[in-house]
Amino acid sequence: MACCGVGARLQKRKRRPLSAGQAEDIGTPSRCRMQEVLVRQKIALQKNEFKAGRETLIFIHGLAGSSSAWSDHVNGFSSQFNLVLLDLRGHGKSHRYPAFSDYLPSHFSEDIDAVFSDLSISDATLVSHSFGCLVALEYAATRPDRIKKVVFISPRFGAPNRVLLFASWAASVPVKFIGKLLSGSSIPRRLDYKDFPRNTDFNPKRMCGDIANTGLRTYLHCIRHALRLDHERKASLVGCPVLLVHGDADRVFPFAHALHAQKVMPHARLVRVPKANHVVVLTHIDLLHDEIERFVSASV
Repeated sequence: MACCGVGARLQKRKRRPLSAGQAEDIGTPSRCRMQEVLVRQKIALQKNEFKAGRETLIFIHGLAGSSSAWSDHVNGFSSQFNLVLLDLRGHGKSHRYPAFSDYLPSHFSEDIDAVFSDLSISDATLVSHSFGCLVALEYAATRPDRIKKVVFISPRFGAPNRVLLFASWAASVPVKFIGKLLSGSSIPRRLDYKDFPRNTDFNPKRMCGDIANTGLRTYLHCIRHALRLDHERKASLVGCPVLLVHGDADRVFPFAHALHAQKVMPHARLVRVPKANHVVVLTHIDLLHDEIERFVSASV
């Protein structure tokens, strides 16, 4: 499919942090209420009121983030779709697992399996960003029976990088000795991204806040697994409809990653966002809503 160029405007909406066990009003003035759910006693998520006959969208955030990254997207979709905003293991309000092996891609897939089972979801569309794209890719490749469509926003696609893999391994060595000191917030929580209005790719305040909350241990474990994953092989197994959205000013994963992903998945539709950086989920709310809604609503 041809690459589409799209413009968008920046939106900023007020959010507030969520306490465990509470339902929260988030998003625009219509204020869709989101309910807290704990899956397998370990994995946290937010959901709206499910209604029969609606499509289900499962949102998967990026590395060191949480489901609060999607807060400004909720109200745009809540009247049409059943929504699940997942906190990946080790992130947000989910449990901080200690070991490197706890963050194998297969374990993330098991968590998503539990979401499907506990919420009685038969099939869904995955909407993923950055590191979350790798989680969505793994699940779509291994459980095609449950996935109708997949949205990859600012993805990294490519063969394992040995140099970066070694560097991440070297950086993770101290974790074995001081892991408890690097385990993140003692009370799992979600950051409020309105506290970080400078939505640049490498905003030091936002990055430090994310990593301090998630924990350097989890952060490094996830990076190592991400660098080990053979994205090309996994992507070749994804046969469902795919939407790629990528900013052409992304300095974390340059736009070339999206072009490469489209070569591996020639059936994918690619939307190029001019002058957009890596955190388009925070800066291009309307654009993503329109593209995702159009994609999900289109007949296969």
